[in-house]
Formats: sequence, C-alpha cells, structure tokens
Amino acid sequence: MQSTRGINVTFNWTYADTVHALPVDGPGVRVAVVDSGIYDGHAEFEGRIVADRYPLFVGDHGTHVAGIIGAAGDGIAVTGVAPATRPVDAPLIGVLSYEDPWAQQQAFQSGYMAALEWATDPSQGDADVVNMSFGLPPWAFPLDGTDPLSELIDQITVEQGVTMVKSAGNSAQR
Repeated sequence: MQSTRGINVTFNWTYADTVHALPVDGPGVRVAVVDSGIYDGHAEFEGRIVADRYPLFVGDHGTHVAGIIGAAGDGIAVTGVAPATRPVDAPLIGVLSYEDPWAQQQAFQSGYMAALEWATDPSQGDADVVNMSFGLPPWAFPLDGTDPLSELIDQITVEQGVTMVKSAGNSAQR
C-alpha cells in the first residue's frame, strides 16, 4: 500500500492484514487509549472520538497508538487493526515531571488509576477495551500484582468485563 505521500506503509509487524481477512473490524466497540492523548483533528479520527477526557490535550504517541488500533479504513495512508472501533481518548496527564522517583511513582500510579476509572466509567468513557501504553521502571511497583494499579485493573476486568491490553513496549522481542 502507498500512502498519499508515496511512502510504502506496509506494517507486517501488526499482522493487521491477517486480521483484516477476518469478518471482524470492531463495529461499535469502544477502545480507550490511555496514553498521551489522541489528536482529534487527525484525518483518521476526525469526528470519530466518542469520549475525550481532556479535549485540549493532544499527544503524538497516543495518536500513533490509536492509529494502530483503529485508523479509519478510508484508503488514506494506513488502516488500523480494527478500523470500525470507536476511540475513547483517556490521556494520562502530568505524571512524568517529577525528579524524585518516589513522587513520580505515586503520581504515575494515581494518574493511571484516574485515567482507567474515567475510561471505564459508564457515564464517561464507557470503554469495552482499554489499551495501556506505558513503561514502568523496575523499581515502580511490586511485580506480584498487589499494587493498587494492578488491583484496580483486576477489579475493572472482573466487575465490568472490560478487556485490558498492555503494550509490550518499544524494546519487546517477538
């Protein structure tokens, strides 16, 4: 596939072509992107974002992630894995600005918890699926699932039936 700028935009690493061969493209599924924010003026999302936690907050990484998930299948540039999904923009605000590691950990955890609660609240984001694209320094949380963020994720998954997806990170191996 060629983009409108003549750049080859075949992305085999997402296996989107395999998914596109299936009769499923996510119609009506609300997918929250908990990241840096989605640019709602982007051609792939214009008029499609169904809930926006901070409408004036725009992030390039969140827009990129949202594009992988659900860029419109409109023949412009790329098509997301599930182009008929309904994006929910749930940006994580202001948690990476602390120099003190303990303060950063607390801000990160409480910020993510607030974003997840908003994204999955039926009167707010009402997401069916939540994508979490964040990295954690090794000191941030216990790795046994007992931290408040993990417990909230478990609670939302069990009580609301929301599917939670966590990225493997930019350095992950296949």
